Amino acid sequence: MISITLLDFLLYVLIFFSSVIILMSLILISLRTKGIIQDKKFKDFSETYEEHLFEYIESNEHPSNFLEQIKERKIPLFLRLVRDYAVHLRGRDFERLSGLINSPKIFNFLRKDLRSNNKKRVLRAIYFFGLSRNQASLIHVKEALKSQNDVIKINAALSLAKMNAGNEIVEIVKSLLTLKHATNDLIISILVEFDPAICSILESRLDIAKNDRVRAIYVSVFTKFRFIPAAKKVLYYLQYGTDPELTLSCLKYFMVIEYEPAGNALKFVLLKSSPTLLAYALKAAARIGTKELEEIIYEKLFVESWQTKLDSAAALYEISITGKDKLNKLAYDLDHPAESAIARMVLSEKEISGK
Repeated sequence: MISITLLDFLLYVLIFFSSVIILMSLILISLRTKGIIQDKKFKDFSETYEEHLFEYIESNEHPSNFLEQIKERKIPLFLRLVRDYAVHLRGRDFERLSGLINSPKIFNFLRKDLRSNNKKRVLRAIYFFGLSRNQASLIHVKEALKSQNDVIKINAALSLAKMNAGNEIVEIVKSLLTLKHATNDLIISILVEFDPAICSILESRLDIAKNDRVRAIYVSVFTKFRFIPAAKKVLYYLQYGTDPELTLSCLKYFMVIEYEPAGNALKFVLLKSSPTLLAYALKAAARIGTKELEEIIYEKLFVESWQTKLDSAAALYEISITGKDKLNKLAYDLDHPAESAIARMVLSEKEISGK
């Protein structure tokens, strides 16, 4: 009796898992079939309208006249076609394509998409509004920043950046900071999609930013755009900031911006900072290149860790001609074998790289 019950149980288990496998197979087949059908529809649509689209771009035809031939149910296919070419177009060609997206027919269709409960439709609307840079759509995209879906939030922020919605910068950053995985690199990558003019807005908000994390993000954007006017404020936070992440962002800024007044602050960082910050401070000091900084860098070759010795040698090579001369002399100094070996290694690398 026991053995029969066990067999029955095993049979039920086998039937259950077989049913699951069959169901999953049917779902996969259905999805694949659906994909094949969609691709076939798009191929047929492209063959019909692709040439007409290019003719429109080359002509002065009004967008509304061109769109008369596109039925509303075909608009998703049309948008897919536009997306394939939009990333490759510039200048007048791009403006002509934008004219189609900004036409009442497509604009209203996308606005309905944005209000949909379907995530794919919402993302499509956000993408095309950002692509077309239509300021009339700004208020609709801004609403998407309040979404509970992180993917929608990120794409809304990206579209607003492409639209250069500088007045919305506070809301954009605020929204991005609420992401489950809100890394600084992600936020910075979105903010640099703005035009460089965004730096002036960020500079005006640097002192009133929510916290040092936000300040570090703003400084990183200054660095990406090589925004020199912010140098005085960045120097202030290098001198008086207490957050290591902000200090690191300031050091990276002075690695690409030559600002001599930062010399004294860098001197302090070189003498007092942690090994992590020291590596960036050495590169920033090499950029500024004062005689006093050169002496401190040279001293670092003899008193710090192997990595710091290596970073100091590289900085000494970059800082000035006299720095190179010191490195060349050190390369043959028998009294300091470790430093001598590092000097030869750095000189060899620079020679190979042609610097």
